[in-house]
Amino acid sequence: MWWQGRCSQKVRKGWASAFVKNNTTGDLSTLLAPTCENSGGWRSAEVAVTPGQSYTVQLVSHDDTKRKPNRTYFDDVRLG
Repeated sequence: MWWQGRCSQKVRKGWASAFVKNNTTGDLSTLLAPTCENSGGWRSAEVAVTPGQSYTVQLVSHDDTKRKPNRTYFDDVRLG
Protein backbone atom coordinates (compact mmCIF):
# COMPACT_ATOMS: atom_id res chain seq x y z
CA MET A 1 0.00 0.00 0.00
CA TRP A 2 1.08 3.57 -0.58
CA TRP A 3 -0.08 6.48 1.58
CA GLN A 4 0.42 10.22 1.77
CA GLY A 5 -0.42 12.32 4.82
CA ARG A 6 -1.86 15.81 4.90
CA CYS A 7 -2.28 16.19 8.63
CA SER A 8 -2.13 19.56 10.36
CA GLN A 9 -2.82 18.48 13.93
CA LYS A 10 -1.46 16.15 16.58
CA VAL A 11 -2.03 12.40 16.63
CA ARG A 12 -4.49 12.66 19.51
CA LYS A 13 -6.91 14.77 17.42
CA GLY A 14 -6.52 13.59 13.85
CA TRP A 15 -4.77 10.55 12.42
CA ALA A 16 -4.58 7.87 9.80
CA SER A 17 -4.03 4.16 10.34
CA ALA A 18 -4.36 0.90 8.45
CA PHE A 19 -4.80 -2.69 9.55
CA VAL A 20 -4.87 -6.11 7.90
CA LYS A 21 -6.95 -8.85 9.51
CA ASN A 22 -6.31 -12.47 8.60
CA ASN A 23 -9.85 -13.83 8.58
CA THR A 24 -8.53 -17.40 8.52
CA THR A 25 -6.46 -17.16 11.72
CA GLY A 26 -7.99 -14.08 13.36
CA ASP A 27 -4.59 -12.33 13.55
CA LEU A 28 -4.52 -8.54 13.17
CA SER A 29 -1.46 -6.79 11.71
CA THR A 30 -0.80 -3.06 11.83
CA LEU A 31 -0.02 -1.80 8.35
CA LEU A 32 0.18 1.84 9.45
CA ALA A 33 0.21 2.76 13.13
CA PRO A 34 -1.86 5.85 14.02
CA THR A 35 0.06 8.76 12.56
CA CYS A 36 -0.40 12.44 11.87
CA GLU A 37 2.11 13.53 9.25
CA ASN A 38 2.31 16.12 6.57
CA SER A 39 4.81 14.01 4.68
CA GLY A 40 4.66 15.71 1.31
CA GLY A 41 5.53 12.48 -0.48
CA TRP A 42 4.15 9.01 -0.96
CA ARG A 43 5.31 6.31 1.48
CA SER A 44 4.89 2.57 1.29
CA ALA A 45 3.71 0.17 3.99
CA GLU A 46 3.40 -3.59 3.82
CA VAL A 47 2.78 -6.75 5.82
CA ALA A 48 3.26 -10.37 4.78
CA VAL A 49 0.22 -12.40 3.73
CA THR A 50 -0.22 -16.13 3.14
CA PRO A 51 -1.65 -17.22 -0.22
CA GLY A 52 -5.03 -18.96 -0.01
CA GLN A 53 -6.10 -17.26 3.22
CA SER A 54 -8.82 -14.63 3.56
CA TYR A 55 -7.96 -11.03 4.55
CA THR A 56 -9.72 -7.77 5.33
CA VAL A 57 -7.97 -4.40 4.99
CA GLN A 58 -9.18 -1.48 7.12
CA LEU A 59 -8.10 2.07 6.19
CA VAL A 60 -8.84 4.82 8.72
CA SER A 61 -8.65 8.57 8.21
CA HIS A 62 -9.86 10.33 11.36
CA ASP A 63 -10.52 14.05 11.58
CA ASP A 64 -11.89 15.96 14.56
CA THR A 65 -13.68 18.39 12.16
CA LYS A 66 -12.03 21.43 13.76
CA ARG A 67 -9.60 23.89 12.18
CA LYS A 68 -7.87 22.67 9.06
CA PRO A 69 -9.07 19.30 7.77
CA ASN A 70 -6.79 16.30 8.06
CA ARG A 71 -6.56 14.11 4.99
CA THR A 72 -4.71 10.94 4.18
CA TYR A 73 -4.54 9.47 0.71
CA PHE A 74 -4.25 5.72 0.14
CA ASP A 75 -3.31 4.17 -3.20
CA ASP A 76 -2.38 0.82 -4.74
CA VAL A 77 -3.73 -1.27 -1.86
CA ARG A 78 -3.23 -4.87 -2.87
CA LEU A 79 -2.74 -8.32 -1.40
CA GLY A 80 -0.24 -10.56 -3.05
